[in-house]
Amino acid sequence: MRHNKLLSIISIALSSTLVLVSGNAVAMDDAQAKQLFTQAYQGDATALQQLQQDAIAGSANTEFWYGVYFEVNEEYVNALAWLKKSSVQGFAAAQGEIGVLYHDGQGVPQDYAQAVSWYKKAADQGNTDAQNNLGVLYQNGQGIPQNYAQAATWFRKAAN
Repeated sequence: MRHNKLLSIISIALSSTLVLVSGNAVAMDDAQAKQLFTQAYQGDATALQQLQQDAIAGSANTEFWYGVYFEVNEEYVNALAWLKKSSVQGFAAAQGEIGVLYHDGQGVPQDYAQAVSWYKKAADQGNTDAQNNLGVLYQNGQGIPQNYAQAATWFRKAAN
């Protein structure tokens, strides 16, 4: 479904909104979290430790990127756990990525109905990748009754 998983994940994050930790802790912005992810993915242990520390502190965007780190390393149980932490805070990119895990059956049994549910949460927040993926599920009748009109609606939203 996705030809270059890493580029697709980065694309999802770029279309998401930044969520900061409330309270005394000051979270890094999404660009900083993405940079740490990139460095960690390239083998920088210090960057991975910084990403982990900020994720543990409860920053939704770093929880997302920490989850993505596990996802691209095919550690799906850890990926799902961190993506869910981020999604609870309403981080659309994390919600959409959980949809992908269910859609593709990575770390969880393939479940199109669950994918629809997660894509819908992200799509309703304007996440274009989730909107497109939801359109695909409507088009194919996977996890939801086939409905070409709904598919077209979601594809248009994603295109806009």
